Amino acid sequence: MEIDYSQPQQEVTETHYTTTSQLDSEIGYIPANPISETDTDNHTINNVVHPSELPNDIQQNNNSKVPSAISSSPENISPPITNINFENRPISNLNDLLTLNVINELNPNSIPSYNPIHNQYFIDYVRIGTINIQSGFNTKKDDINLFFKQENFDILGLTELGLVTSDEFLRKEYFDNHVIIYDTSGTNDRNSGVALIVSKTFCKHIAKTTIYKGRLICIDLFFKNHPIRIINTYIHANNTKTQPIKNLTEKLFQLILEANTNNYNLILMGDFNVNPQQFIKNNKKTQNAPSWKQDILKRIKRFNLSHSIKYFQNKYLPTRTPQTSNDTPTPGSCIDHIYVSQKILDSAFNSNILHINNTFFSTDHKCVYILIDQQFFRSGKNLKDSSKDTYRPNNHRKKIYNYNSMNKEKWSNYTNESKKQLDKLLTLENINHTQTSACTDFPLIDKEWSHIKTIINNTKLQTIPLYKSLQHYNFNTPLLLRQKFNKILSIHNVLTLFNRKKILHCNPEADPATQWSTYWSSWPLHRRSLLESNKLFHNILFDQKLPSMVNHLNFNDTKKLIRKALISAKTLYQEEKDIHTLNNIDNYITQRNDNLQNNQRRMINSILERKPRTIILDRLFYTDEATNSRTLTHDKNIIEEECIKHFQLLNSSRSAIANVPIFHSIQDLPIEFQEIYSPISSINSSLYDIVTVPISINELKEFINQLPLHKSAGNSGIHYEDLKHLHDDVLLLILDLFNNILSTGRIPKDWNHALLYPIPKPKDWGSEINNTRPIILLESTRKLFTKILTSRLHQIISRPNIIQPNNRAGLIGESTLQPLQHLHHAIEMANIQGKTIWIGLQDLSKAYDRINVSLLKLSLKRLHIPDIIVNLLCNLFTNRHNQIILPNRLLREYNILQGIDQGEVVSPLMWIIYYDPLFAMINQDTSLHYSIITNKIQNVLQSNKDIPIIYTTSVQSYLDDTTWIADSLDKMRRLTERSRAFYNLANIQINIDKYKLLTNDASKCGQTVNLAMTANNPPINIAISGKNDGERILGVYVNAFNKSSPTYKKMKTTVNHFVFLLRRKRITHNHIIYIVNKILIPILEYRSQFQIFSFKECETLMSPIKKIFKNSLHLPRSTHDNLIYNKLFPSINNFFFHQLYSQSALVNLLFNSPLLKPIALQQLLQLQYDFWLPNFPSPTDLSKLSPQKLNQNFLSKLLTYFSKFNLYFFPNIDLNILGGRHPIVLEIPNINKQDIKSLRKKRIMFMDQICSIDGSFLLPYKDVKKLANNKWKGKVPNWYQKILHQNTLSQNLRLVNPLKAPPIQHIKYNTPSIVNQEEYIPRNQWIVYWDANTSTAVYGKTIRQINRPGANSITQLQHYIPLTSTAEQLDLTPQKCLAILQPCRGCNKHTYNVDNPLLCTFYMSTTSLITFQTIPVNKIPIHIPNKKKSWKYPSKPFLTLRTLAYNYFLTLSRSYRHSNHLDNTIDTVQSDLILEFKDSNFNFIPNTPYFIRNIFTDNESVINALHDLSLEFINRSNFSFYTDGSLHTEGPLKSRLGFGWIEVSSPPHTYTFKGSMIFQPSSTRAEIFAILTCFITVPNDSVVNIYTDSQNFISTFNNINNPCFSHRKLLKINNHHTWQALLYLVKQKSLRISLHKVKAHDDDVLNNSADLLAKEGCALDPIFLNPQTSPNALMIPTFNLLGPLEKDLRKWSKNTLECCNMLSTINNNSNAYLFNKAKLHPIDWHNTSLWIKRNNDNTICSNLNDKVTGFKIKSFNHTLPTSDLQQRNYPNLYPQGQIDCTACNKLAITNSHLGFCPAHLHTLNDSLLKIKDTFTTKLLEASDVPGAMDIKAWVNRCPLFSQVTNDNHPIYLVLHQCVPSTLTSLLKMFVKSNKE
Repeated sequence: MEIDYSQPQQEVTETHYTTTSQLDSEIGYIPANPISETDTDNHTINNVVHPSELPNDIQQNNNSKVPSAISSSPENISPPITNINFENRPISNLNDLLTLNVINELNPNSIPSYNPIHNQYFIDYVRIGTINIQSGFNTKKDDINLFFKQENFDILGLTELGLVTSDEFLRKEYFDNHVIIYDTSGTNDRNSGVALIVSKTFCKHIAKTTIYKGRLICIDLFFKNHPIRIINTYIHANNTKTQPIKNLTEKLFQLILEANTNNYNLILMGDFNVNPQQFIKNNKKTQNAPSWKQDILKRIKRFNLSHSIKYFQNKYLPTRTPQTSNDTPTPGSCIDHIYVSQKILDSAFNSNILHINNTFFSTDHKCVYILIDQQFFRSGKNLKDSSKDTYRPNNHRKKIYNYNSMNKEKWSNYTNESKKQLDKLLTLENINHTQTSACTDFPLIDKEWSHIKTIINNTKLQTIPLYKSLQHYNFNTPLLLRQKFNKILSIHNVLTLFNRKKILHCNPEADPATQWSTYWSSWPLHRRSLLESNKLFHNILFDQKLPSMVNHLNFNDTKKLIRKALISAKTLYQEEKDIHTLNNIDNYITQRNDNLQNNQRRMINSILERKPRTIILDRLFYTDEATNSRTLTHDKNIIEEECIKHFQLLNSSRSAIANVPIFHSIQDLPIEFQEIYSPISSINSSLYDIVTVPISINELKEFINQLPLHKSAGNSGIHYEDLKHLHDDVLLLILDLFNNILSTGRIPKDWNHALLYPIPKPKDWGSEINNTRPIILLESTRKLFTKILTSRLHQIISRPNIIQPNNRAGLIGESTLQPLQHLHHAIEMANIQGKTIWIGLQDLSKAYDRINVSLLKLSLKRLHIPDIIVNLLCNLFTNRHNQIILPNRLLREYNILQGIDQGEVVSPLMWIIYYDPLFAMINQDTSLHYSIITNKIQNVLQSNKDIPIIYTTSVQSYLDDTTWIADSLDKMRRLTERSRAFYNLANIQINIDKYKLLTNDASKCGQTVNLAMTANNPPINIAISGKNDGERILGVYVNAFNKSSPTYKKMKTTVNHFVFLLRRKRITHNHIIYIVNKILIPILEYRSQFQIFSFKECETLMSPIKKIFKNSLHLPRSTHDNLIYNKLFPSINNFFFHQLYSQSALVNLLFNSPLLKPIALQQLLQLQYDFWLPNFPSPTDLSKLSPQKLNQNFLSKLLTYFSKFNLYFFPNIDLNILGGRHPIVLEIPNINKQDIKSLRKKRIMFMDQICSIDGSFLLPYKDVKKLANNKWKGKVPNWYQKILHQNTLSQNLRLVNPLKAPPIQHIKYNTPSIVNQEEYIPRNQWIVYWDANTSTAVYGKTIRQINRPGANSITQLQHYIPLTSTAEQLDLTPQKCLAILQPCRGCNKHTYNVDNPLLCTFYMSTTSLITFQTIPVNKIPIHIPNKKKSWKYPSKPFLTLRTLAYNYFLTLSRSYRHSNHLDNTIDTVQSDLILEFKDSNFNFIPNTPYFIRNIFTDNESVINALHDLSLEFINRSNFSFYTDGSLHTEGPLKSRLGFGWIEVSSPPHTYTFKGSMIFQPSSTRAEIFAILTCFITVPNDSVVNIYTDSQNFISTFNNINNPCFSHRKLLKINNHHTWQALLYLVKQKSLRISLHKVKAHDDDVLNNSADLLAKEGCALDPIFLNPQTSPNALMIPTFNLLGPLEKDLRKWSKNTLECCNMLSTINNNSNAYLFNKAKLHPIDWHNTSLWIKRNNDNTICSNLNDKVTGFKIKSFNHTLPTSDLQQRNYPNLYPQGQIDCTACNKLAITNSHLGFCPAHLHTLNDSLLKIKDTFTTKLLEASDVPGAMDIKAWVNRCPLFSQVTNDNHPIYLVLHQCVPSTLTSLLKMFVKSNKE
């Protein structure tokens, strides 16, 4: 994986100030203004500098130990800006000096110079500590003060003071350099009393002091931007004082919680009387310790406070001297502690204990202290953020190249410099880079790589600038505001002095007068400070009434005055702060608005609150082997080892990795896998010749041009940008390197060294290394080489029959669509057919990282990949080393023990090859397949002739996401067992936690099952998902019951999340459009790609978004939705429409993708069976049946929706079903799904099956059953009842609409028996047969039957003809009419008969005849006048006999095809079955007589000419064609494409051809047809030279001819069906094509001749390309039945649906008046759209522009809130009746009245005259037409500037935000340049 740093990161600098705080001057720093050297650049990962850009001494690990008292120094701490001034900071003792030497990395014997310029001391420290003095504070006070000073403490906490006097308030005692703050407010306990000794430097920063009962003292120190809270406490030693201890700890943790909430840095110290060692595991003392002690430690740990001594010393040190008393703590116990927050710990040097010399004072406790960098109290920064391992002055500049500053000129300099560096290297090394050396050993390859690195890095140094950081101030709050806040604190502190009790307790031993005067001795200073606040606040807070001295008389008045002033100051401060906050908000909003155009990623992150997820590995939880417990550590050595251990072992163990077998040959494999890993015999090894051929310079340049920008580099620091701009000679050197690698299989050693950057998984990482995943940064040059190699391998591996068909993820043309399509199809068909399905969604743990390279080698050889390539690929993944990047350093290198790199380009392909044997093994076992059978009905009356279409699957995968499909739990277990055997072999581990199991067996849902086959196997317990639950696979939610509700719920959750984020922000409609159209809608589209939601569901889903969008434009909620979807206005996408044009492309891909043919065939049939039609549903069928909601499958729903927008798909294969002529579903009123289900079960598809033989009557249901020879049970079905009640006239079941054609029925026919005699004369045998030539029934009487040996039986017949009905029978139905036959007197059927020459006789085959009976004349029920004896009376009506004859004829003559192309399976190798089908139906084989006539239709003369030319060329093999096309445009319906060519390869003979076509006109399409006709005429194996002036054709042909060009991309280009036909011809005829570009309209005679032929061709009648010529298309999309659509269907559908939305907008009632005006004055819609969308305040976007744009939309739509609309919307607020205009008092106030009130017409005309003059002046200035006519006259004649008398004027359009065409036509007349 690569890291994108395309967006510049914020430059981080160290900020130094010319003025310092009081703390700085007290400490002794002399500020200066050096230039910061901390530069960053956007080519880093989270400010991590690339290792190649660090100095050598920094790149190396420094593991040295710090000597003496300092055990560890902070890492990478930025130095102070100047030296220490020792004149102000004296050395206290030798320990102090030694500490300074160590932290400044100087010799321990160094002595500082007191010259602040020349000494080398930059770093100083602050010492903070705590000690239990064990009572006697008053007697030990002086010694404690001396100890504080000599040991150079800044803050020292004292516990157990032993002061028995209880004071209500804290006490302060001032000394020269420090202040002691006491707390003795507890009870009179000799062990109570705590204090803090604070140096004067820090004392001035105390903002607040808190005390608690003599047991706790807390101070808050305020520094710039980082407050610090220090708590010193003394917890009771007596364990029996449970309640006081509880109260004290509650107060303590209340203060800690407050500090944590307010983001204070915290130091917690004191005597806790708690020994952490007691609670270490296996400590025997644990059981004796009170529970409250352990609770304290646990609660401290929850606040992420670290024990300072444990952190630095890696153990707890004893802080109390051993004693012999039984009451005392355990000898050597650690009960005094310092806990600090992480930032302080990061800036600390050391923490230790200090023994108290008896020369100071006596105590059995030791002093615990921590040393902190003094710089921390100045900046508040985490001083571990720089990139050095040791603390030293930052004298090194980071080399971070600023690629964003490079322009064309600078890159040109870079290119030239690379050539200079190469020449310089050639001179030094004396090498020839233009020739490939024959010696290609390791040293040469490494040497070449070294030269390339040197050239590129030296070139970068010379030409690419580095990032420069500028010194700047980065305050969130202005200085004046901060000064005012500090002044308020100062006033508050003065106010706290006015407390009489404080005065009494200040100096209790003195008399009251002395107390008063001493207490108020500092009042003059306070008074002066208070008066200064008047100037700061620009207000009189204090006047001269403020007394010069405080006394008892003015005490209360002064206090009130100060309190009042404090309130006023706070009010003024808050007002100014609110203004500042609002300004900040406005600035950020403006910046976000600008980012809409300048930095979309930042804008998106701001609106959607997306923050980059990073981690800082400065702490880590690990398992302590000693205690076997999870421990949080800050030790960098432990962190390093744990990180390396994790990424090296990957949750495995070294022993397990060592036990992974190494396979040298197939014989080393288990027996059951040896056959699977055997080389595949069907693969020809010569296929890989293109892989081993040397790389050309053009190929190298092509791949370099395709490299992405802004990617991180590997160890060498070479970026893709560096490679893109190298000189050609340097590229030749790289080419030599690549070809040497390709020929030897060896790679440079440096290429096996990479960097690893850990990033968090999509959850809180919580200091757990398992919650991270690695990003591997490989060498960019290596990745370039592997891109070339991978591309070559893809061309071979992507071919059919190499990789298993269900394991093709990542190959050419494959995406997540294919496995998801298979899964969706299996689920859908299982539920439609009522089959049980079990689905296992399996995730593999660290799949790439567990690959066994030796087994990968066998997998590569299994595919016959050449050994040199196999060795090369294996070398890429062996002997590898990684280094982990931390924010401030690189960890040591470690060996990679197994797996392949995830960031490598070839890795996905390697995984497919590695995983493929499992699929081969599963596919071979047909017993594990999940089969779905859909019968292709040939004849509904003959079920035995149904052709089964079989779709099988068992496993699908997309890389490491594997989906298992079975029809039972037992088969799922068997699949799991088979796969587990392979996983054990391949070292693959299943992630059981992410395994999901689904089934459509409702009884099993929610249960937990074990997928292990036997009890001996390790259990795999998986919970089955619920019936209504959806599980995620590849970003899509699937449900075993094929329910859409899980997907819809997830989509609704997503929309609500976006609504929550958008609703709370001040964003414009432009932001909403971008977020919705670019982010939200694509997310919803992907998740719903296998679901289709109705218009109502989509509108409900997007309803919250629509409300927000309308609100952003200040539109009422009642605004028509078609306005906010209309591209005429600022608009969001209509999700329902978006679904349709997205699904149209997917459907087109489904029926044009070779790998999805089995699914497509079953989907087609299921679609047909959903509607139960004998043919594919026509547009008429869909329009009639779609309201009945018969559709069940996904495809039928889609096509129903498409048909509503005149988009139709028609199949290219024969789907017709025989057995009748009249579909029954079209005759059943209100048909429903249950009716379809019943009909399908009974196989009744036609009315023919339920009607009488003459088609006039409905058969009784019992006769229907008898006719079908079926024993159906149950009552009469509803569909029969509907036909009976709605379609019959009487009880005789006569049909309202008899069948128009003879019905086809499954009838028993009476045929004449063939007697075993040469001549047989039957008695009174009457026959009838169907004559196909005359389409009539022929009647006759048998004379004799002739049966000659070896010949078919024939019958001699006397011909009889039907007698015309008499007048009496004309009113009778055909069934009631009497049938009469009379002898024929002679006709064209007559054959002379010697025996009876007067009879009309003829001969007929006996097998084609059927017999019928006649009725004797005496049994005729009606009277027949003038009857003759020769008449005969058939027993059945003529209609019945005619139908019988016809059906029998069909039975004899119809042949039923058995199409092999329908029997498809997925898991076996298939030929191109669609082509087989076409070959069996049409002659689509090139060079056959009927090919040309089948591939083209219509104009026979053109087709004949083409056929004749093909005969002329049949004996030739070399051709040269000049081709051209011509486009003749006469509107969209009359455009015609002419094409022509001339063949000139055999002079003086030339051959010409010309023709034309229509539909989808473009010049390129004409050129394609011209060249297509060339290819049709030439014979096989020809060499064809094409000379064309169309560069577009040449480029497109070369692109689609590339093996890497996917079929999905092909469907996105225009004329793709024609292109496929052209490629098919090239492939089938084995043509060798050469394309030559000819300059158009030049003096080339032959090209001009071709151009003339093309223009002449436009006059000819068109020819059409048969859509069935497309070799892969099962269905062809068409629009409104006007021919196939050969465009990107997604884009086409989008444009069409936008037109539908525009039509809906036009039909809005509110727009009716406007569009009536538009009939008189046309509107320029393009410029109208530009005007409405135009920003009116010259900003990218703003809230003001939202209001203006909303006004424009309301004005256009006539929805401004005029009185008529207000009356309609608020009838209770406005009176009934017309509300007249207040200006004219005549007309009602409506939108159409605005601007055209008679009272205002005069003003309107005056304004129009001024506008006309201004417009004329501007037009004169802008005119660029030479010799322009009188502009002023044209403007005067323009209707727009004529006088306004009523609203039938073009200005009406202008006032309603439309641009009249009269205005734009005037502009175009005089301004020709394309200016907006």
